[in-house]
Amino acid sequence: MKIAGFFKGDTRTRRMGRDIIGSILLKGISMLLSLLIVPMTINYVNPTQYGIWLTLSSLISWIVFFDAGLTLGFRNKFGDAIAKGKHSLGRVYVSNAFASLGVICFLIVIAVIVGGKWIDWTAVLNIPSSYKEELGKVFILMVLFFSLQLVMQVTTAMLAADQKVMYTGLINVIGQAVGLLVLWLLLRKSHDGSILSLVWVVSGVPVGVLLLFSIMLFFEKYHEYTPTIHYVRFRYIKDILGMGYKFFIITTSMLFIFQIMNVIISRELGPESVTEYNIAYKYYNIAYMILVLVLNPVWSAFTNAYSHQDLSWMRSIKNKLEKISLLIPLIVLLMCGVSGVFYKIWIGDSVTVSLGVNISMAIYIILLSMANVYMYMVNGIGKVKLQLIIYILFALFSYPVMGYLCAGYGIPGMLLLPCIVYLVQGLLLRIQINKLVRGEAHGIWNS
Repeated sequence: MKIAGFFKGDTRTRRMGRDIIGSILLKGISMLLSLLIVPMTINYVNPTQYGIWLTLSSLISWIVFFDAGLTLGFRNKFGDAIAKGKHSLGRVYVSNAFASLGVICFLIVIAVIVGGKWIDWTAVLNIPSSYKEELGKVFILMVLFFSLQLVMQVTTAMLAADQKVMYTGLINVIGQAVGLLVLWLLLRKSHDGSILSLVWVVSGVPVGVLLLFSIMLFFEKYHEYTPTIHYVRFRYIKDILGMGYKFFIITTSMLFIFQIMNVIISRELGPESVTEYNIAYKYYNIAYMILVLVLNPVWSAFTNAYSHQDLSWMRSIKNKLEKISLLIPLIVLLMCGVSGVFYKIWIGDSVTVSLGVNISMAIYIILLSMANVYMYMVNGIGKVKLQLIIYILFALFSYPVMGYLCAGYGIPGMLLLPCIVYLVQGLLLRIQINKLVRGEAHGIWNS
């Protein structure tokens, strides 16, 4: 089944197809920029500094999950409101989402500024003590940027809910391009950069671009949804959280299972191994991102279809997605075969990716991709209790188990657990979505 098959049919299908085409083109540019920025970054700072920055980024990414599922719950609620022509309600949801996340981020920043001075990050992350003073400043700055990103996620969620995912891709590409340009200019002056300056470029510039575009969108295209204090009505926060709290628990659990991996690697193997892991991940993640380009528009399209109980359309799209997803294992296997040559061209001899890390990462990405085909459809419908249970159960023992496996068997051992998670998730969610699109879901399958 070709992707072009999506483009035939009603308005919903055509809009989804438009998003997919635009997203593919923009993501191609984004992936190219991502590939270019890695060797430039490693040349600007050394591999140890790069590993430290990656580790801190993973740790601070916790902040993104402190939205209590608001952005994901908001995406579904806002999408349902505009699908039914309730534009005033849509503005209420936008205003409440911004207000809630603004308060959360303010509290986070205050807590970090007050309490951060008591934490020795060099000891926590097994980093040389010579970085102690710099890491304190880096941590606060990264928290500020991630907090601002958290608030701005409302804008990207709004665009996604309105089936305009490709606009988020355009904003991301512009942010990456500007950051790459700034990094190139810095490299012309020095190859002995600091982690602090790297944070300003890689984290700060894209957030600044997103903020600028958010302001422009609310002044023009989305003026009727411009957030104001007048439309902040706290009873609607509960309405958003009615679905959002489930997304919060899921994403928080996912963080324990997946995002903490950089921290585990740094503690057990050192920051240099974090760099090796992320090089392999960035390479194979190209295949996953190809699939995500198709899946992102599907989420909001399924929200719209389920609001109108268009089950026949959902069954058709599900079947098409399953066929398209079969291309991913083939792409990954091809990438695995040429990985040695690619790494040589991409990063030269600065970082070596072992055969074990290479193969285990390939398997990880395949399972991740296949599971998320069903996850995106189910999330669009909002029936996520099954996922909630899966991730809670795995999160309970993920950190100690992954730590043990990493210490004993390195990165390939650590990846074993998340591979199991995605395998179980994929099998169960396939059963669930089949029941949902046939109108036969009951109990846990329909909650």
